[in-house]
Amino acid sequence: MVLLSTNPTVQIDWQKRFIICRGIAKGLKYLHERNPPIIHRNIKANNILLDASCNPKISDFGLAKLYEEENPYIAIGAGGDLLYMSPEYATRRAMTVKVDVYSFGILLLEIVSGRNNADYRANQETVFLLDTAGNLNARGRLGDLVDPSLRTYDWDQAKIVLNLAMMCTDQSPSLRPPMSEVVAVLEGEKTLEDLSKEIALST
Repeated sequence: MVLLSTNPTVQIDWQKRFIICRGIAKGLKYLHERNPPIIHRNIKANNILLDASCNPKISDFGLAKLYEEENPYIAIGAGGDLLYMSPEYATRRAMTVKVDVYSFGILLLEIVSGRNNADYRANQETVFLLDTAGNLNARGRLGDLVDPSLRTYDWDQAKIVLNLAMMCTDQSPSLRPPMSEVVAVLEGEKTLEDLSKEIALST
């Protein structure tokens, strides 16, 4: 994905980043609302294509599966990026649409921060973006994740995207919002508070 490119000549401003976040959410909503739902299973930066206007297209459906509600435990081969895998998928191979929601949350963090999910450092432990986000969130400093290279950005939108990312990457699948609700928040039809209340009532 061009957003995480090492090419310094490539710059994507905040407005385009928000368009990308919203577009990916809409794409996943479309897949998840089909009958039966389609689970992409490999949502990551490299599988998001951008057109000239930075409208995103989800690509690489090589690992996609139709969701079987009566049998969410699927034996899979080695594939995909483990760093984007939800806990229940990585450990128990439990596959529901919430697997994509988790990966989408990781992707949101990357888009806002301009950083890769995992920072490999020679002779040091790998630093994971989600861990960093969790630590910052616990201290009320989630906004520190915003890419410092952005000259200007809409803090209200950034706050929404970052908080959605934390909701989408919750350890419990039942506490992750469906993509339809994520889209509603990104389009201003619902607030984060509305979404939090609906998740609380549904569990």
